[in-house]
Parts: sequence; C-alpha cells; structure tokens
Amino acid sequence: MWMLGGIIAAHTSHAATFYVATTGSDTNSGAPAAPWRTLQRAANVVNAGDTVRVLDGDYTGFDLRRSGTAGNPITFRADGTSVRITANNPVTPDGINVENAAHVVVDGFIVDNRTRAGVRAAVAQFVTIRNCRLGSNGRWGILTGFVDDLLVENNEAHHSIAEHGIYAGNSGDRPVIRNNHVHDNHANGIHINADESQGGDGTISGALVEGNVIHGNGVGGGSGINMDGVVDSVVRNNLLYDNHASGISLYRIDGATGSTDNLVANNTILNASNGRWCINIADGSTGAHVRNNILYNAHSFRGVITIDAASQPGFVSDYNSVMSRFSIDGAESVISLTAWRNLGYDTHSFLALPADHFVIPGTDFHLLASSPAIDTGTASEAPATDLEGAPRPQGAGFDVGAYERGGVAAPSPTPTFTPAPPTTTRTPTASSTRTATRTASTTSTSTRTATITPTRTASATASRTRTPTHTASATQSVTPTPTNAAPAPTTTRTPTPGAIATTTTTPVTTRSGIAGTLRYYRDAHPVADAFVELAGPAAYRTASDATGDFALAGVEDAAWRLAPRKNGGRGNGISALDAAFVLQYVAGARGLDADQRLACDVTASGGLSALDATRILQATVGLPQPFDAATACSSDWLFVPQPTAGNGIAVPPRLDAGVCQPGAIDYAGLGGNLLGQDFRALLLGDCTGNWQPAALNASAELATPSVRLRRHGRRAALLVRAAEAVHALTVTLTFDPHRAQLRSTQLAGRARGALMAANQVAPGTLVLALAAPEPIAAGRRIAIVFDIGAGATDTGPITLATLHINE
Repeated sequence: MWMLGGIIAAHTSHAATFYVATTGSDTNSGAPAAPWRTLQRAANVVNAGDTVRVLDGDYTGFDLRRSGTAGNPITFRADGTSVRITANNPVTPDGINVENAAHVVVDGFIVDNRTRAGVRAAVAQFVTIRNCRLGSNGRWGILTGFVDDLLVENNEAHHSIAEHGIYAGNSGDRPVIRNNHVHDNHANGIHINADESQGGDGTISGALVEGNVIHGNGVGGGSGINMDGVVDSVVRNNLLYDNHASGISLYRIDGATGSTDNLVANNTILNASNGRWCINIADGSTGAHVRNNILYNAHSFRGVITIDAASQPGFVSDYNSVMSRFSIDGAESVISLTAWRNLGYDTHSFLALPADHFVIPGTDFHLLASSPAIDTGTASEAPATDLEGAPRPQGAGFDVGAYERGGVAAPSPTPTFTPAPPTTTRTPTASSTRTATRTASTTSTSTRTATITPTRTASATASRTRTPTHTASATQSVTPTPTNAAPAPTTTRTPTPGAIATTTTTPVTTRSGIAGTLRYYRDAHPVADAFVELAGPAAYRTASDATGDFALAGVEDAAWRLAPRKNGGRGNGISALDAAFVLQYVAGARGLDADQRLACDVTASGGLSALDATRILQATVGLPQPFDAATACSSDWLFVPQPTAGNGIAVPPRLDAGVCQPGAIDYAGLGGNLLGQDFRALLLGDCTGNWQPAALNASAELATPSVRLRRHGRRAALLVRAAEAVHALTVTLTFDPHRAQLRSTQLAGRARGALMAANQVAPGTLVLALAAPEPIAAGRRIAIVFDIGAGATDTGPITLATLHINE
C-alpha cells in the first residue's frame, strides 16, 4: 500500500520562522538578519510548525514534499505586497508545487505567466491556498488533484490562457473554494472534476463553493462553476456575471456518477449575450435543489434552467427570480414558466429583470430597496450569511440572490486580500467551517497510487454534444517523486542545480553525468524549457536551457531511462497549412517523411486521416481541446532519440490506437560520463516543421491578395483572390456582437472542397481557418458565406482584421 511519506514523518523540534529575501544567500541561517535567497532552500528543510516569511521581490518557485500537522502546518507567507514568482519551480512546470504532503499553507504570492499552473497541489491533504494573485498562466491559475480537505480562499485567478481559473480534480473530497475573484479565464472559472478514469472513487463529495465573484470566463466553453461527478455539495452566495458559456453546470463526463444531491442556493447569475444556460443539469445529476437564486440570461433564446430527463428525479426548484425560458430536454427545446410550473417547479418564483433588482445592473449587484428579491426567499436550505458575510435574514424573510439587503458585513478573518467585482467591496465570510452543510463521505488518500495526477477537464454545455477536454498533455509530473530524501549513511549528495535527485540508497562509489541537446526536427532550432527525466533506481529531473542543452550529474552506474517532455509552443508552429499538408498527403498529392507523419498524427491513430487535419484546424482557431496524442504522451511534443556516444539504446516514439510510446534512451549501465545524448524534437501538429523558438513565426502571407466583404440582407460573404495557389487561409473578422451574430458559416466557389474550422474567440471576433486538399489555383475566387442572424437587419460594419495565406 502506498502512503504519503510526508504525512507519516515525525518532527519533534520546536517550530521555527525562516526568512527569504532577494539579498540573501542559501548559505545563510535563514534568520531575519541572514535570510536565504531561494524558496527551494526553505522547502528542502522546513518541518511541522515552521513558517517561511518571504520579502518583496522576484523569485523562482518552490517544490514542497514535506508535511506539517493539524496544529502545526508548514506555512509559506509573502511578507510584502509584491512577492512575485517569476520562474517555474525546479521540478514541475508550475510556479509553486505542493505534492505528497499535508497541512501546508501557501499565502499571498503573485504568480503570473507560468508554463502550466500558478499554484499546483497533488496527492495531498489539508492544503490551504489563500490571498494569492494568479494571472495569465499557461493552463490554470490553481490546479489540484487528489487533495482532500483543500481550502482555496481570497485568491484572484484570472486570464488563464488555455483553461480554468481554479481547477480541483481527481476525487479530492471536501474542497472549500470561497471568496475568490475568478475572471477572464479561457474556459471555466471554477472547475471541479472527479476524474474516474484517473483512479480513486470518481466522485468529489462535500464540496463547498461560496462567496466567489466570477465573471468574463468561458470564451473557450465551460461554465462559471463546472461540476463533474460532484456529490452532496453546496454552491451558495456566488456572483456570476458576463460569463460567455454556462453559469453553474452539474453533469457527468468523467465522474463515476452524475453530480447528485447538490444544493444551489442564493446565487446571482447573469449570463452574457453569447452565453449558454444559467443553470445546466444533465447526465443523471439527480436530487439537485435550486433555491433563492437570481437568474437572468441576455442570450436571445437560451434561458435560466435546463435539465434532462435523467436528472429530474429528486429535482427541486423554487423561490427564484427567473425568466420565462426553461428546458426539460437538455436545451433541445424551450418552454415557458407556465409550462415549467405545470411540472411542479418554481411555483413561488417570479419574473424580473436586472433593472428591477440591482443598484447598477452590470457593475453593482446589491439590491435596490424596491427589488422584488427582498424577503421573498425561503429559509429552507438558505445560508446564514450573504456573499459579504452579512447575517441573513435582515427583514421579514430571506432575500433572493447573493446579497442580503441592509446587512452589515461581518469582519474579515483574513483581510490581507479581498477580491471584488469592479465597483463593489467584498469582505470574506467570518465562518471558519471547512466542510459543506450537506452529508459528506470520506475517502482516504492512503490507498491511492502515486502515479495519478490531474489529467482531464470536461466542459458541460447546454448542447447534447459534450466532448471531454483532456489535459494530460499539460501534466508533466506524471509520477510524484518525493524529493529531499535522506542521504545514504556515509554519503552526502548535492544535486546539480536544475536537477533533482530523489533517492535513498546504500553508498556507491561510481557517479556519472549525462548531457545532451534538444533540437527541432527542421532547421535544428534549440528547444528550451523541456522537462528531461532520468528514471531508474531514483528519479532525476532537469530542464533544457535556451541553447537546448541539458545535463544531469551525480548519477550512479545502474539501469536508467532518459526521456524528455514539453508542453506549449503551438502558437509558434501550428497553422492551417499543417492541416493542408495532412489533407494533401491523404489524397496522395504530397509526400511526408517519417518525422512529419509522426508530428501530424495528432489523433494517435498510427496513421493520417482527415480527422488529423480537422483537429489541427480546430487548434489553429483556438478551440481548446488538446490533441489525443498529447494526452496519450502527457506531452505536446515528441522526441526522437539520436545518441551520438555511449551504450544507450534508442527507443523511438510511437503512436498507435490511442497509445503513446514516448521517445527515450535506455541504459543497462552508464560506465562513465555520457555526452551527446541528443534528441530530435517534434511539436505535435507541426507537419511543415516551421516551428521557431521566437514568439512570432515568420509569415508566409502572399502579397496583396484581392479581398472583398459583401453583404446582402442577412447574409455576408468574404471573397478572396490570391496571386498564387492557395493551400491554406486564416482570417479574423470583427463585428458588433450586439447587432450581429455570424453563424452558419459555409464555403462556396472554389473553396467548396476545402476543410474549415471556425471559432468566436471573443464577442465580436470570429476566427476562421481553411485547408485545401487540392490547392486553389491563383486568381480563383475563395468565398466564405455567413448567416448574420435572424432579426439583425442593421448589423453595422463587418471588418476584416487579419488575413494570412499559406502560412
């Protein structure tokens, strides 16, 4: 049975306070007058009850694999207001990583622009992440997996590039996510996903999601609050506005069950005009109670609550402020409030508009004195306080929505950071309760295997076509490996900077080094920031530098496997031309070498088809679904080994039937230092091989194509003529989203045989990508036709923002 090593470790000495500063040195004592320089120095030595105080400045993140106790947690606290994590921790592609640990507090850090997550916690218990600001990170602001009794509070998680603001996954029970400001993330604001496919019991029980302000999320799909396989949990006192997908979704894609027996109470949800349904209940998510919510949808035909037939047993909905738009067939059709009431739902609910309720609709969601939400809620299952911590009720009854009219907010127990919507002041609830008010089941982490990390994301939508979004490609640390293991009795070992040695062995006398270079398969560009692991009797990890070089030192002479992985980089190498190469290869019009065929096989099928081209086009327009090959390999890249020295055996990468064999070099023994352990790198999807390490690719746009935008009634057409044959085309159109909806996009003219993908990346911005199996001859007209939308008689201008051809 595998157990958390950090949890069973004992520590009997007195708690200590250590200091880290940019003026310090890791040879210091960590005292106030002699601080350390790096956070990792602190992470390597802290014990139960210790506090690490970090002074203002820029730091490399830390990887913590040590535990506190219930009364004596390990705390890393930002002492100033500008403690910034500006480089990934030495082990994972995240800013801060807490793994195989318990009773840990991370407090007050600014973590922006990290490769994967700002803060990650995995295979752990009683982890608190509070008062942090996490922006523009590669996939997530906060990512957790298999973390029981998680507390995420008073954080700001915003502008996550690929996915979500806060993601709690992998069967971690009793998470509390409260008083966070979660905004402008590409997909979900808060995503709670039980991930049955990744092990554990496939459910998350006892979750409490309260007091969060969530807005501007979902241009890539998902929900403000997304819950897959979440049971016996509570969602209350949250403010959701201007989200571009669903509001709150209870469903099942990768959970062991639907999201059952959950309470959704006293939330205020106002969906954007391009959003989906305010509350979406599907896939056998039975027993939901929906009470005291303000629900409004600015969409032209979608409404406030959709539920499918499999989720209706035990469903209760009442005392809500609503619109007269509901669905009982998973949003296939819309019924009125009268028809909805005839089914026994919302008999005490009422119709109202935002102007009826709010001080300033859109910016200040406190209730007007005249609001029909005042005193019209039910006491049944209502929370004792509102979003700002003010007691409920204040008048003759409970108010509907997230705010109670006339309340005085309770004092904040953690005033360091109080996120807020643009014009309102929020004070966190004074409650210190760590569990939800509904029955919570308990699942021990001691029986889980250490090879499981958060790897799947699913976005529930009002559509009955819901495709899981896999995120394994973003999970580089697949096997949690405890660091800081005790050295051998007679040997003291210091890992090379950038390499992490994780072993406890008997003393050995032979130590060797391994070094090599990662270069791209076309043009030999250096590939930096790849994660290189040497696995065997221990685990050594490092990363390639700006020249593509990597090195691992102090390795014993034993059997090893060397394998790189890397995530990100699509924007520097994948375009519609890659999809065109696939289509032309399938049609027999173009030859591709072995490296190109491997890079093109994004479906991991072992061959190439039009489906590979479709997936590449979807990536080109920003649809956020990782390639199947990236999921199977836990890497967005493949690496072809080509050792030039030593006795290593090259294991080439292989894709077949959804299974990935990553490229590696196997050693029966080292026999001394090994140089030239090189790999050729392939970015999945880059069939042309034109990836560059620079932020921008060189454009291959043709000179002065002829372009026209023509409108006729509710239809519009983009007409393009180029001076050379067109293999691929990418175009961005902008328009007024309040006056037009560009939809029903189709190809016409010479473009009819081409493949196309479209994505409204933001309100009023549409990106299209086209790939042709047979090049469209020079001077031939390419026509893309749009349906502007019913009722849009005066749409205003439709503007061509960008046009790229054959790039």
